[in-house]
Formats: sequence, C-alpha cells, structure tokens
Amino acid sequence: MGISIYYSETRSTPLTEQEREAVQAVAARYSAGDQFEEHHRTGIGWDGEDLCLYVPPFDSPETILEGATKLPMNSEDVFWEAIQHWCRALSEIRHLLDDADWHVHIDDHEIRWDEQLSAFDPTE
Repeated sequence: MGISIYYSETRSTPLTEQEREAVQAVAARYSAGDQFEEHHRTGIGWDGEDLCLYVPPFDSPETILEGATKLPMNSEDVFWEAIQHWCRALSEIRHLLDDADWHVHIDDHEIRWDEQLSAFDPTE
C-alpha cells in the first residue's frame, strides 16, 4: 500500500493545446526517471512514480487537469524530498494555469497554496 499526492484543477474553459504542451513540458522537466532507475538498479533513490496526469474525459466537465503520483516509501527523507519536488512541479503548473481552482492533497492532508511563497507549501 502506498501514499499518493493527488491534484486536480477546474475552470469553465478547457485546456488549450498550448497549455497542454506547457504542462507536459513541466512534467517532463520534473521527471524523476533517473531516481527510479537508480532505485531499480541499486536500491538507492526513489521507489515512487512520476507525475501521472490522467487522460480526459474527467467526471466533471469543468475539470481540466487531474492526476495522482505515488510517493516513495523507502525512507522518510526520500518521502519528504519527493513531496517537495512534486509541490514545486505543481506550483510551476499552477503558474501556467493561474485562472483555475486547484485542489492538492496527500491522502486526507490538504496542501495549501501559499500566496507569499507563490507555491504549494507542504509544511502547513
């Protein structure tokens, strides 16, 4: 059994092709594939997942982005490092799509948007 970070975004207009490409570029830039490969080879690194953006259609017509990412469970330090990493990625995506309503949480713990940091802050 694992713990995941979940994310969704809603607004009245669908993603444009340019927005979709920009989101994919951020997801690629934040890929932790090298961490996963290292873990499979040596047992060191992350044993979780990359950003997993679900493919539409979604349950709600206003949902424009939705996904979940399994967090690594091989140590508390790696777990915390991954949470911060994915919050940075989601913050960057939020800056691209700043006209939408976001919901980010880890199981039942909501990760709030910090206006001063202009980022999702997992420490609150």
